[in-house]
Amino acid sequence: MCDLTKGFKLCSCDEEQLKREDIGWRLQRVDPNREMVYRKGRASIHTFNLEQETLRNKIVQDLNYQNCFDFDFEPQQDDRLQIKFAEHQWFAYRYQNGQWQKDDSTSLDGWRSLLDNHKNGKIE
Repeated sequence: MCDLTKGFKLCSCDEEQLKREDIGWRLQRVDPNREMVYRKGRASIHTFNLEQETLRNKIVQDLNYQNCFDFDFEPQQDDRLQIKFAEHQWFAYRYQNGQWQKDDSTSLDGWRSLLDNHKNGKIE
């Protein structure tokens, strides 16, 4: 896995042939044909240490101020981007009001039931 503190590129190279463990980022997009599902229960809330939170902030800054994608991409309202920062650990970002923001939503948030997988790939 690359060092995200030194910048990164979200590569869509051979996304169909990537093994699950090789995927470094996932992009989801709202499917207007899906129905919102409201869930009840108790969700676990992600907590990050200071080093992880610093990296999380740097990534959202990079997403908003440089082209981090290796393909033509125009984000849409409520796009959700997940970036793997460690084995089985992901940061999530949501595109709202013209910019990427850290996404602290949980699986109980109804808007997430509208999402469909759009693209994924490796991080370079």
